[in-house]
Amino acid sequence: MKEKYVIKTRNDEDEYLAYCSHKDQYYLSDSLQFAEEYGSVEDARKWTDVQVLKDSKYKCDIYKIVQALEFVARGV
Repeated sequence: MKEKYVIKTRNDEDEYLAYCSHKDQYYLSDSLQFAEEYGSVEDARKWTDVQVLKDSKYKCDIYKIVQALEFVARGV
């Protein structure tokens, strides 16, 4: 079984990357329950370029978290 990743944007705020399937778009959610889970770091990383993240004031934090997950996943 693959590990699952949920991108949390900041440690001091409850904000997560989430996915709305009926609109087919990603957005930032304040609830972990509605946050999208990813099967791999690569899946999570490809969404760092989604428009909502480009417009987010937390985009740097999201990228750092994805980078950190990749660092751990590679076992470095």
